[in-house]
Amino acid sequence: MEEILQYLQQCDIKRCDALEAQTDYVPGRDYPLIIVPGENIVEVLEDALETDEQLSLSEYVAQQSEKAAKMNIAEAFLLKISEEMNFADKSIESLAGAKTEAIFEAYASIWDGDPMLGTEQASSDNEPLELTAEWFEERMEESYLLALKLPEEKPFEAPLWIPMGGYNECPLPVIQSAIFKHFDERIGITPIVVTDSTWVILAKRRPVSFEEALLLAKEHFLFCPYVLEQHDTLGHYADHLLRTDSWLFWWD
Repeated sequence: MEEILQYLQQCDIKRCDALEAQTDYVPGRDYPLIIVPGENIVEVLEDALETDEQLSLSEYVAQQSEKAAKMNIAEAFLLKISEEMNFADKSIESLAGAKTEAIFEAYASIWDGDPMLGTEQASSDNEPLELTAEWFEERMEESYLLALKLPEEKPFEAPLWIPMGGYNECPLPVIQSAIFKHFDERIGITPIVVTDSTWVILAKRRPVSFEEALLLAKEHFLFCPYVLEQHDTLGHYADHLLRTDSWLFWWD
């Protein structure tokens, strides 16, 4: 925690406990991002800032935000899946500029017809995520959490102020930022929790049809395939997105 606080000393940040971080205290975009301190966050901050350029955190955010803003969603998704596709000996060269549906179909080929990728509409009985004090306590390695105020007009910069990831299927912060920007432009989002392996996002609106929810579910799967861990199929997950404002992205 002290290392993270040192990196964030220029920011509006304070300590809070698990009870203060509960969902009941989240009134909207003006509520701070809750940080669950961990080693990966520290390591990514070190890699980002302790370079020959000697960037400040705000300079790093500005630099990476510009890169994210220039990245269209096809580029972001293809960068995210490229290593997995290469490992499976699948080509993505023909997908430059492709729409989500085509990129999803190419990525889905890795799973070779797995029934979890079924897109038929199905009713989900999964309960919306509830951020209780117990939820935070299960993930805390320190006795306190951190609450960070971010520029509310740029929620897509959250992965740059608190960078994490860059391991396994979890994309680099700049890719996360580009994908967050896409979600914000389409639905409107507020990042409300970040850990070493997790983002919790509050959507400003829900999909208005199953078709819209299914496209969103495919984008979520491209970003984080673990979204299906607690859902039988993609169709079930799309139904879940029709009934909740909270999105949980988690990587192993």
